[in-house]
Amino acid sequence: MGKEMSNHDWVKLAASTDQARPVLCAIHVTETVMEGCDSYRVHRAPGTGLAAGLWDVRTGAPVDGTYPNLDNVIPVSPTTHSVGDMEELRAVVAAALAYGKAKRMTVSPVTFTGADGTVVALNAAYLTDMLRGVGPYVTVSVSAPSETKPVRFEMGDRVALLMSIRKPDSSRSKRFDVSECLTVNATAEVAA
Repeated sequence: MGKEMSNHDWVKLAASTDQARPVLCAIHVTETVMEGCDSYRVHRAPGTGLAAGLWDVRTGAPVDGTYPNLDNVIPVSPTTHSVGDMEELRAVVAAALAYGKAKRMTVSPVTFTGADGTVVALNAAYLTDMLRGVGPYVTVSVSAPSETKPVRFEMGDRVALLMSIRKPDSSRSKRFDVSECLTVNATAEVAA
C-alpha cells in the first residue's frame, strides 16, 4: 500500500544524479513551489520552509546557476483520465519492473493508451517514484497521452510530468498497459 512522503522528499526523486549537470542535481524552490527535474521527468509540489533558490539534493548546499523555466514545459491540458484503483496501478508497474529486471532491460516500459487510441510508453521506474509520494486514497488525474508532449499527472497539489520513451517491440517483450487502471472522465474533456 502506498504511503505519502513529504513534498521535499518526493520532489528530490526527480532530481538528476548526473553530476555533470549540477543545476539539475538540485531542487528549485520559489516562494510557492519546489520542483525537481532530470530532463525526463518533473515533480512539482507546494514549497515548504526552504529559502528560495537552488539546493543540492545530496548536501543541501546552495547551487549556482539558472534553473530551466518548467512553466514552459508543463502542459496545461484538460484532464481526461483518472486512476480507478491505485493498488492495481502499482501492481502493473511493479510487474513491469520485475519483468524488465528479469530480462535485463535498461528501462522497463509501461504503456498507456488514451481514449483516442494514442499509445505512449513510460518508464516504469519513474512511475514507481511518482507513485511513492501518493497515498492510497489520493485521486490521480492524467492528461491525454501524446508522443511529443509529456504526460501530466495531478495528485492533489502535486504535479508530475513523464516524457514518453520509445515503445517496446511487442513481438520481443511483454506489454504492461496501465490503461485498464484508468477511467475516462468525460466531464473533464474540453472541446477544442
